[in-house]
Amino acid sequence: MPLSSITIPNSIVSIGERAFEGCYNLSSIEISSGVTSIGERAFSGCMYLNSFEIPNSVKLIGSYSFEGCGLTSLIIPKSVTEIGYAAFANCGSLESIIVESDNTTYDSRENCNAIIETSSNALIAGCKNSSIPSSVNSIGRCAFSGCYDLTSIDLPNSIESIGEEAFEGCTNLYFITIPSSVTSIGNGAFYECWNLSSIDIPNSVTSIGSTAFCYCRGLSSVNIPNSVTQIGYAAFQGCTYLTDVYCYATNVPTTDSQVFEDVPTSSATLHVPATSLEAYKITEPWSNFGTITTIAINASLTDGDTYANSNDCNTNMLTYNRTFSNTEWQALYVPFEMQYEDWQADFDVARLNNANQYDDDEDGTVDRTVLEAFYVKGGKTTANTPYLIRAKEAGEKTIVTENATLYKAEERSIDCSSVGTLFTFTGTYSGISGTEMFTNGYYAIGDGSLHQAESSANDLSPYRWYMKVTDRDGNPKDLGEVKIQVFGEDGTNGLTPTLSQGEDEGAVFDLSGRRMEMATRKGMYIRNGRKVIVR
Repeated sequence: MPLSSITIPNSIVSIGERAFEGCYNLSSIEISSGVTSIGERAFSGCMYLNSFEIPNSVKLIGSYSFEGCGLTSLIIPKSVTEIGYAAFANCGSLESIIVESDNTTYDSRENCNAIIETSSNALIAGCKNSSIPSSVNSIGRCAFSGCYDLTSIDLPNSIESIGEEAFEGCTNLYFITIPSSVTSIGNGAFYECWNLSSIDIPNSVTSIGSTAFCYCRGLSSVNIPNSVTQIGYAAFQGCTYLTDVYCYATNVPTTDSQVFEDVPTSSATLHVPATSLEAYKITEPWSNFGTITTIAINASLTDGDTYANSNDCNTNMLTYNRTFSNTEWQALYVPFEMQYEDWQADFDVARLNNANQYDDDEDGTVDRTVLEAFYVKGGKTTANTPYLIRAKEAGEKTIVTENATLYKAEERSIDCSSVGTLFTFTGTYSGISGTEMFTNGYYAIGDGSLHQAESSANDLSPYRWYMKVTDRDGNPKDLGEVKIQVFGEDGTNGLTPTLSQGEDEGAVFDLSGRRMEMATRKGMYIRNGRKVIVR
């Protein structure tokens, strides 16, 4: 007849190793106060043993001594000073452990808190819930291994390490927050946590152990922080639903083999820092991802600071700070697109169009040079392109754009010509020294006009553009002051003049909006809202 109950007499001082292992029908046991130790695997596999009392004489509970038992609750008496490795592993019905308050080895804690870790080896598994106290600084080996009913857990900020196989086989674990105090994740820590859908690894972790997230089949996204330098063998093997990996490490982490084995990397996306994009593209296994793109970040550009990004990157929010000393037109050259809605409240923006020269008195000599531009009253600007900008009020201003691409630094130029003169507008993110500006005769905007540099003391800041003027043979030319004409401004100089009732739609206007009888002299005029150039 199968053994269903047993009483240990006072004459017994020790229950030996495997003494009742596999006694599946054992449901009742009474241990006398003479017993001081319970040996390794003494009651392993007693699946119907759901409750019993450990006497106050017991000092040692051996490794795996109650592994696989049907225990629902347990009291650890004050006499116990040593509990072996995985003593209560796979006790799937275990809901609480209470340690007597006067136990000097294990503080009194409930709901699986009592013996999370002893000599770095965890003792319990199968718990349905756990609230770990802040006195615990590590999750030991196999701490929650096989806790099939564990769905979520809060780890306190005192935890510094997650041991090997700590949550191995927690197949119903949907959510876990790893605190920023954790520095290492052990081998197989989350092995076969099938329902874990995403994981954020904090920026304190430097290494991810072998098979740490192996066969986490529900894992769709992973955040790997900049602090990680090493990822172990098969760390993400078998994560068949992994679609997005965000790796913030600027230095590509070293990896052991099979890190992404059986992961559909060809259809997944790897998100990396813009500065490291090319390095990831040529380093296995990262280079196996079908899409490798830059991580969206929050970025702030400060006017006057050198900008030298060598790759494009995506941003969640991008800000550009600049101080406007007046409300005149200034040069603008930035590495991002601006939407009309981003600037319309605080700024006017105009795009460069052409530069024209005029012989007003028809004596064969250029009397004035005008830089044409057009108001931008909708849509968006183009990155790395010269524009004009004017603050509606002087002072420190910020342009804010959301979900914008921050493009790599490119010092592009645009050219235009008039008669025998070539105008070249070049943007800069590194700035131009006053010596270079003066020596080369470059023009920069000041007080709403373009002036040639007057001394080597006038440096040009980044996020500006400068103008070079030459003849057809490339020789520098001195034009003096260049006026700025912006079409579309309120007032008389818009592209489409307002006609009085009965006025001829073919009427001709000069650039100041004055009606002309006809365009008789060389220059540019407006007719039917279009430019007319008389040479």
